[in-house]
Amino acid sequence: MSFVVPSGSIVTQKYAWKTHQIKIDKNPPVITALNEVFDKTGGVRLVSLIAKQTNTETDGKEIDILITKDGTTYTYDSSDIGQLVNNKDYAICIITGNTDEAAYVIDVVDVTIVGGSSMLLGYGITVEGKPLEGHDIKVEVRLTNAAGTAQRLYAKATYETLEAV
Repeated sequence: MSFVVPSGSIVTQKYAWKTHQIKIDKNPPVITALNEVFDKTGGVRLVSLIAKQTNTETDGKEIDILITKDGTTYTYDSSDIGQLVNNKDYAICIITGNTDEAAYVIDVVDVTIVGGSSMLLGYGITVEGKPLEGHDIKVEVRLTNAAGTAQRLYAKATYETLEAV
């Protein structure tokens, strides 16, 4: 269908946030390889992110989480901060005392102690009480130490994209 807009008229387009969920399950994950959870452009909000690793030996593993917002990457480096315990859901949080992006720190919360992954209210990706928002957002995870037997790496993200309605 086509239409003609009279000269001098203003055409407006309405936009709204559309929610998406995506899961990855790397079985087995390749050590040090980045596993993309999602990479979106054009108005994106990261609402929540959960990471989990499992292995037969039930060992903790070093899992890095990388969140790139408008070209700047923020990393949760588990070799510095701490391993993710076997078979627990971890909510990934961004903590900052102000709106200075240089102060962003990624941290994890063991959601099994707060009611499980279905109880994530208050544990989303928030900056100043709002979802992390940017023109471009990319989320990646990787296993950085030796994989265990039957090693798996999971991630689940909820994000919103700005779309024409």
